[in-house]
Amino acid sequence: MPPGASLRSLRGSCPDAAHPHNRYICALDRLTRFMANDRAIGGAIFGGSILGIIVYGVLLWFWGPLVVEITAFVAVLVILAILAWIGYTMATTPPPEPITDIPEMAPEKPAADTSTPKKD
Repeated sequence: MPPGASLRSLRGSCPDAAHPHNRYICALDRLTRFMANDRAIGGAIFGGSILGIIVYGVLLWFWGPLVVEITAFVAVLVILAILAWIGYTMATTPPPEPITDIPEMAPEKPAADTSTPKKD
């Protein structure tokens, strides 16, 4: 990086045939665009989660027993559905083919003791 230049000032330049070494700067530009998109998605997930907590609390306040029963049912349903999916995948996936091309390896020779003997 040239003296006095910052990463922000270099982000807009992408590589061309005359300057192939700038490919890292272009990758940095693409990375920052993805990070901005990830931040927006993360903010939306955070806001939705907070809103969900508030809605769930209001539902518990007004219809407590019914909401707890529905929540427990959905939780058990999700866990059992995941276990069913794992079992189905294990049952329908063919076993891997056995490895038959294992090369024979010669036994290793013990290393010679190169330490200096202790003097008494």
